[in-house]
Amino acid sequence: TITGDLLVDDAGANNITLQTRVNNGNDSNFVFKKSRNNNIVQSGDDLGSISFQGHDGTDHILAARILAEVDGTPGTNDMPARISFATTADGASNTTTRLQIKSDGKVSIPNDTGKFTCGASDDLQIYHDGTSNYIASNNGNIILSKASGTEKLIRAIPDGAAELYYDSSRKLRTKTQGVEIEGELGMADNYKIKLGTGEDLQIYHDGTDSVIYNSTGTPLKIQNLGSNGADVHIQARPDEEGIKLLNNSGDSKVELYYNNSKKF
Repeated sequence: TITGDLLVDDAGANNITLQTRVNNGNDSNFVFKKSRNNNIVQSGDDLGSISFQGHDGTDHILAARILAEVDGTPGTNDMPARISFATTADGASNTTTRLQIKSDGKVSIPNDTGKFTCGASDDLQIYHDGTSNYIASNNGNIILSKASGTEKLIRAIPDGAAELYYDSSRKLRTKTQGVEIEGELGMADNYKIKLGTGEDLQIYHDGTDSVIYNSTGTPLKIQNLGSNGADVHIQARPDEEGIKLLNNSGDSKVELYYNNSKKF
């Protein structure tokens, strides 16, 4: 038992080695113990730390620290704790906590300037800037997929499209002109497709009828482009004609049908 500080000082490199030779699965332990004069500790109390210091030409200055603290209310056989990892930024005089492992198992970056990064050039970054949450890429696409990587869910392409997938099949992507859907667009009853600044044109199904609603007070136009565009057929059902708007090589005409028989 040594009371007070222990200093191992040498001009060369120093090593502390703990070696266990017992013939079982036990290992060596380096133990930090803390009490309040042999009484129970409190939440926030330091339990032990490892400090890393470097000499600045005058003194040894703290560069990094690993700290264990009580993280909650302790009790009999109950000692919740967190571990914090801190480093000193270039030009700073004190350490800043960069990462914490808390008593509830959460791994936290406890500030709004830190980032979780992956890649040789910090290509993937995950962070919170104090207002918003970000998943950012410095190089390449961002892809959300199954753990195996065999099934895409979302792909974001820098300076390009954002894509949504179902069962690894692309269903929607953004384009320079807008959005492209690959597949069906489904909407429940009474939900509307609304077009125009004032939502002037609305297309929907109300549970009974299918509705095209125009609120502009001006004509609703159904037309083909160009003087030689194709005909327009309005049908109550796919196998029965109702109204034909015929281009007729530039001379438009109308045909009206009853029970699939032309009447006019």
